[in-house]
Amino acid sequence: MANYQRVIASLVLTAIPVLATADGDVVFGRELAESERCQQCHDQVAEHTPKHSGQLAHYLVKQLEDFQKGARRHPVMNKMAADLTDLDRRDIAAYYASLPAMQGPGVEPGGDTGRRLFVQGAPERGLPACRDCHGEKGQGQVHDGMAVPRLAGQQQAYLDRQLRNWRSGERANSPGKVMNRIAERLSDAEIKALSRWLATIRLSAAH
Repeated sequence: MANYQRVIASLVLTAIPVLATADGDVVFGRELAESERCQQCHDQVAEHTPKHSGQLAHYLVKQLEDFQKGARRHPVMNKMAADLTDLDRRDIAAYYASLPAMQGPGVEPGGDTGRRLFVQGAPERGLPACRDCHGEKGQGQVHDGMAVPRLAGQQQAYLDRQLRNWRSGERANSPGKVMNRIAERLSDAEIKALSRWLATIRLSAAH
């Protein structure tokens, strides 16, 4: 019955105009996450593997699209995303977005560099505050039609590596390459401090 319903849903979606949306089916998404082995890595997270629990669905859809198209490169994820349909991507994203949001331990590290960069940025260097796009508490948001990911409680090592990839240009799939321009202004020490601080954030259930 589930497969039959999925076929019907696919036919309906191809028969009518669909706006760019991340609306998907959580049940089908869980089945896909299990069968495609998403959970093997992302539900038992190693330090360099991102948490997806509670991540914005729109953001996850875009990343899967970018992996499929090669706009974002990863030896495993490019293969995993290769044969996903648009409906598959939205269902998987809906499943992960429905889970309790990732959380850090809530104990802030020493030093205020990470917090300062997130809250204030460094205007004298053309560096905007992270919260301007990622939300007041790093909860993520859809901003000017662009899905900006949740950072609060994400893996420190993953955040650190992505900022370095943005800085080097190894990753370049943000709209207008905005993250490349931002990361280019960050030092190694600032990347470390910012990643460490973001990983500790623990938000209320409302976020």
